[in-house]
Order: sequence, then C-alpha cells, then structure tokens
Amino acid sequence: MQEIKYKDLPKEIKKDADLAQETAEKHAYPRDKNTKVGAVIISGDDRFLGANVKRWSWSNGTCAERMALDKAFFDDIKSIDRVVVYSTSDKKQGDSITSPCGPCREMLWEAIGETEQGDVDIYMVNKAKSSATIAKLSELLPLAFEAEKNN
Repeated sequence: MQEIKYKDLPKEIKKDADLAQETAEKHAYPRDKNTKVGAVIISGDDRFLGANVKRWSWSNGTCAERMALDKAFFDDIKSIDRVVVYSTSDKKQGDSITSPCGPCREMLWEAIGETEQGDVDIYMVNKAKSSATIAKLSELLPLAFEAEKNN
C-alpha cells in the first residue's frame, strides 16, 4: 500500500475522486446520515457509479462498490482498470480513508477473475481530500478464495 498526497495524484484520478464524492453526496442513503460512500469503477472510458444505501438490516443494504460493480457487469464490461472510493464519514478524522468492506473485496476479486485480468488498483481518498491510499486488491484481500472454473 502507498499513501500519497491528494495533490500529487494524476489529474484523471482526481476527476474520478470528484465523481465519487459527488455520487456520495447526492445519491447515498445512509441510515445514520454520517457515512456516505461513493465509488467509481473505471473500465476504459466508461465510469460506473455507486453509492451506499443503508437499511435497518445490515444485510439488506448496498455498498457503493457493489452498486458500481453491478452496473458495470450489467453493461458487460471486459476489465476493470481501477476503483476509486470516497467517504464523507463524520465518524472518522478527515485524514482517514474508507476501504471496501470484506464482501466488496471478495466481489471485486471474483470480478477480476471473471474478466481474467490481473490485479487492480484501489484508490481510497480521504474526506478532506488531502491524501489517498493506493492498494492492489490482492493487498486488501490476502489469501483470497478462488473457485475452480467450470468449463
């Protein structure tokens, strides 16, 4: 994993982070009103947006990453170039990042396996937009389970 100052991110990544922030602020439906998450999955020139939707029952909610991933697969993507995640969480300090939850990490891992590509970079931008953490998905999900393919 690598921490980088936000100002040092490439312009394209900053645009994706802005899009993730806008998605979180406009479309997230957090039950607790404090944690709004936006995610962007990038595949070529396409951007797939997701925002968290929290319900009283945790298992009935939707994570931003999962929403974006479902949209991407609905449009029949062939690869994932990167994932950008932004959170407006008031529960964390402005310099803390929000990373994808365990189930979202698993789903992303399965997705890159389905697309038969290599690892993917996950950019996690803090609320203050002062820094970002960049990690390979494999770093966030060590010893990931891989099902055998039925050909």
